[in-house]
Amino acid sequence: MDWKKWIFVLGLSAQAVIVFMMIVLLKELRQEPEEIDLYPEVSVKTEEVVKERASVPFSRYVEGSGKVIPSSEYVKISAPIQGTIEDVFVNVGQKVSAGDLLFKIDDSLLICQLQEKKSEMQTTLAKLEIMQQGANTFDLVLKQKEIEQVKKAHEIHQKEHEILLGLYEKNAISNSELFQKASLVNNTNAHLEKILVEFEKMKSGPSDQEQKLGKALIEERLANCRTIEKQIEDCKIKAPIDGRIFAVNIHPGEFYNSSQTAAIYMGSDDPLHLKVYIDKKDAWMVNPSPKMRAVALHKANPKIQFLLEYVGVNPCFAEGEYLELIFSFDKQKNPVYLDETLDVYIEASEKALLDYQFSHMR
Repeated sequence: MDWKKWIFVLGLSAQAVIVFMMIVLLKELRQEPEEIDLYPEVSVKTEEVVKERASVPFSRYVEGSGKVIPSSEYVKISAPIQGTIEDVFVNVGQKVSAGDLLFKIDDSLLICQLQEKKSEMQTTLAKLEIMQQGANTFDLVLKQKEIEQVKKAHEIHQKEHEILLGLYEKNAISNSELFQKASLVNNTNAHLEKILVEFEKMKSGPSDQEQKLGKALIEERLANCRTIEKQIEDCKIKAPIDGRIFAVNIHPGEFYNSSQTAAIYMGSDDPLHLKVYIDKKDAWMVNPSPKMRAVALHKANPKIQFLLEYVGVNPCFAEGEYLELIFSFDKQKNPVYLDETLDVYIEASEKALLDYQFSHMR
């Protein structure tokens, strides 16, 4: 076989090998497993999200962001005084009525102070009563006897002073002896005058000024008692409104300081409110009124969407950038929670849009 035939045979063989390899490669490609979508449901939901977000039920609308809040907003419960927490009577999630006891501060020291002040007031009352009744017969008799004794002593000292004065003139006694006797006479005389005044006062009773002072002192004691009673009552912290407990930041045995974080957060969650913020540039397109229509969409699941009922509007821009609107909704039919953020679409006012178009046509 010549060399031409060898070349021809080698060419055929090479072509056969190439064809065989291509067949094997195609077969392997056909047998390779198809790529599996590990999250088919998520992909579907993503497509639905895009579709649902596009289906806002208003032809012209203003978009805003809403935050779920209690209809009463958050009520911070604190105590007007500080002290040790004696007991806490509520738990997170518990419903309470206005006037229910939430927690209590230890009031044992205040009770002791109140008893002391009441005792002082009773003593003052007794003294004033004695003053108003005046002295009794026994006291008057004792005072009269004291007057008689002092009078006799005074008369004796006067007679002795007269005798010593005569002796002094005859130079029989010294000047110091005469001076001592004169001082004794003056002292007994002053004492006599004093007890005579006291005797007359006992017979006439207390003066108007003394009675006024006594009554003023009683009023002061009574005011002190009322102040402590108010502090004891302030140790019992009660719910100001009907609502639900959202947070409890205190425990029995802890020292509570009213200047620190609020002891309890509560509020009314039936119904819930949605505080909606819209850009101040879009505020002209809404007309806050009970006829306003708005819809809320859940951010994670737009299938959750519901109509809102207008409640009110903040008359000024919040923080200078946003208009704040308040809506209510039925929380029983919509699975949303406090502080959750929702997308809100508010129907634009047709009148505002027409006025805007008309102003641009001029």
